[in-house]
Formats: sequence, C-alpha cells, structure tokens
Amino acid sequence: DKFNVTHGSGMNGHVHDEFEFTVVGVLKDPGSAHDRAIFTNLTSSWLLHALDRLERKHGHDHGHEGHEHGPDGECLHGPEISEADLTDADRLITGVLLRTPTREGRDASAAMATVFTALRSDTSLTVAQPSQEINRLFAIVGAVDKILIAMASVVLAGSAVSILLAMYGSMDLRRRQVAILRVLGCSKGRIFSLVLTEAAIIGVIGSAVGIVLAFAAGPLIALVMRRQLGLFIDPVLPPDLTLLTMVGVIVLAALAGLLPAVMAYRTPVANNLKPLG
Repeated sequence: DKFNVTHGSGMNGHVHDEFEFTVVGVLKDPGSAHDRAIFTNLTSSWLLHALDRLERKHGHDHGHEGHEHGPDGECLHGPEISEADLTDADRLITGVLLRTPTREGRDASAAMATVFTALRSDTSLTVAQPSQEINRLFAIVGAVDKILIAMASVVLAGSAVSILLAMYGSMDLRRRQVAILRVLGCSKGRIFSLVLTEAAIIGVIGSAVGIVLAFAAGPLIALVMRRQLGLFIDPVLPPDLTLLTMVGVIVLAALAGLLPAVMAYRTPVANNLKPLG
C-alpha cells in the first residue's frame, strides 16, 4: 500500500502529499497498541519537516501547482529533497524511551526513582513514567469493573427471584403430587430436600450454560474488540474464580428454593388426596 502522512485531522489537517510512503512489511500482531501503528524511520520524518522549513523560508504554498525553486535553483517541492539537505536543527528526536539497568530476573530498578527525579529537574523535558501513568488510568477506569460486577450481581439476584416465583407457582399445582409421595412413604424432610435439590439443579444447569456461553463468546468478543478498537483482551476464565462463581450460583438457586420447599413440607396430605372432578 501507498499513503501520505498528515499533521492534524479534518479541515485543519496538513497532508504531506509531496512524499508518498510505501509499506514494505507487516509485523506480527503482538496484541498491543502497536498493532494499529505505522512505523517509519527517523530520516523520513526529518525530511518532511525540513521541507516545511524550506517552504516557509522561501514562501512556497502547498496549494500552488508546480514546483518552487530557491535562489540557487534547487527544487523545494517533491522527493528531490534528500538527506544531504538536512541540518542539525532538522535532526530532532522528540521522544525517548529510557530503561534503567535491572538485576537479573527483575523488571523494576532501584535507580528508577533517582533517574526520574533528575530528569524532572530539567524543565525543558516532559517526563512520564509508564507505570505511574497506567496506574492513574486504572484509577480512572477501575470503577468500570465494579459496575460490571454490580450488574452481574443484580442479574444473579433477578435470576434467583425468577426461580423462586416459578417454583412457588408450580408448587400450588403440585400439592397432589406431594401428597401422593407422602402416602408412598416419603417423609416431610425428604420432600423438603427434593424441592431444594430441584432448585439447586436449576442453578447447576444455569451456571454450566453460562460458562459454555462465556467460553464460546469470549474469543469472538475479543476478536471484535481487537479489530475495532485495537484492544487485546485474553478471554481466559480463571479456574478458581469460575468454580467460586458456580458454587455461588448453585447456593443462590438453592436459597431461592427454600420457600417452595417449606410450602411442600407443610402440604396437608388428606386435603390434597380428594378425587379430581
């Protein structure tokens, strides 16, 4: 592919149509912001700005057709400008990534604070420590996790209420069935445990379906986020957290079955064995 770089965007954007870049390679996707970046060498950037400097110096307007020539006849428009035209003022590096030496097997350096303070003392430099900036970012967006957890909790609570209402309504229609089980020898405790087991089984089925959907939808959502937003999300369900969630859902479903179980426990046998019709 070929493209032209631009300063700014929209109506105020300055398109460097004097130079056309050609893509010569595509890097592997590391799963980071670099996946949405285009890398050029420093000399290319220097040439672009050197051209701007020469055009300002000689009053060239990008909107005019044709090429502008300097007093010595040099062409100031187009790829004719070369590295030989660069001055020391053009060879600027506006950003540096600094990594201090660390001990083997460690990522953090004891000298980081000292170097950071020394660099901050130079007012001509803007210094940022990535770990601090990331922590600040998480401090801002960290509440999103809590909001999602709160939403999930509300959904679980709503599901438990749905189980409660469904089983409560069904127990009114199953009084005769309960009475027949009592006549066949089931104790009240047995009836109570059967209803609780039914509620717990609903929780087991629900949590199992949820985990299957999470495993199936996770990679798909991660792929969409990666392509649309450039965000790399590893769709992995931690085993300990997954197991804890399953147990919590089952317990919550069993608790929702307590009231229907009490209703079944208190069902009078004689009143519900009358002939139908």
